[in-house]
Amino acid sequence: PMSNYCELIGATASVSNTAQNSSAIGINDLLAKDVDNKTKAIKLKIEDRLINGVKSYDSKTKTYYTAGILEQIHTDNRVTHSEFTEDKFIETIEKLYNAGAGGNMVCFLPARMKLKLNQFTQFQHFAKDKMAGVDVDVYVTPFGSVNFVLTEKIVDKLFIVNPDYLELGELIPFHGQVEPVSGSKQSIYLEWQGGLKLLNAKAAASFSIVAA
Repeated sequence: PMSNYCELIGATASVSNTAQNSSAIGINDLLAKDVDNKTKAIKLKIEDRLINGVKSYDSKTKTYYTAGILEQIHTDNRVTHSEFTEDKFIETIEKLYNAGAGGNMVCFLPARMKLKLNQFTQFQHFAKDKMAGVDVDVYVTPFGSVNFVLTEKIVDKLFIVNPDYLELGELIPFHGQVEPVSGSKQSIYLEWQGGLKLLNAKAAASFSIVAA
């Protein structure tokens, strides 16, 4: 059975030099702006951990770290080569196809690799679509249709996953907790705790460029 840890990710939004004048005009707007900025930062960190996280436990701090999807992919489904070629990309897609998980494929890759992929001859751009509110490009390949999503959380690598085999677990839904006034500072602590589990290690595949 596949298992994973849930990781706590948090940040504190604060405005200083306001405790003695907390009702001043504009203070709430400043705090709301910092909450917005910290929320975006948490979103980016969650995205990074769900992709690149390494499962571990720090006994000193009693902190759990979640495994990202790249770590959960079966070693047989990790393709490497000195450059990103059409044959190697087809080999990566074929891994899911051979595992019986090719019916719903989503590929996450950086923009530069997407530009290179557009030059491949065996792929036909089919349409633009939306998936979970994200714009995606749909390509027809020899092993089925693939949805492409750009992400800069990975460099010189990509991964393809069937989202039907993904399970997102949450211990603490995202929320904000107003902190007691400290000195002259007003703060709101934002946190989320969760993790992503790949239910079948072969329902995903990755490709990485490695030095020759």
